[in-house]
Amino acid sequence: MPTRYLLCAAIFLFTFTSCASTRSRPCFNAGDTKWYPPITGNMECFQKPGKDGLMVNHGNFRQWHSNGKVSLEGTFEDGKKSGLWTQYDDQGEKIVEKWFEHGIERSNPSTRTEQKR
Repeated sequence: MPTRYLLCAAIFLFTFTSCASTRSRPCFNAGDTKWYPPITGNMECFQKPGKDGLMVNHGNFRQWHSNGKVSLEGTFEDGKKSGLWTQYDDQGEKIVEKWFEHGIERSNPSTRTEQKR
């Protein structure tokens, strides 16, 4: 019985560690992470292989101030900013929200008709 559990644990670890070791590159090399005014700090993003086989940002993105508070968060779809992106000051207070579609800033979210319903 214990051997069976060890085998299951080994298969589980192998499966998830090999997924974690897939090709990746820094967030700023796999999608447009620029922001105005510029923000510096550590970034975290999820990536997936793009059509050309190179990794692209896809999913949630976060960047932090040097004090550990979130400075910027949003979502990528196939390497392009998508949906609501929010910037925070170093105290964690919301500064601005921007709405993106296919990497292009479209409007301030408060002016979007979809959100006024």
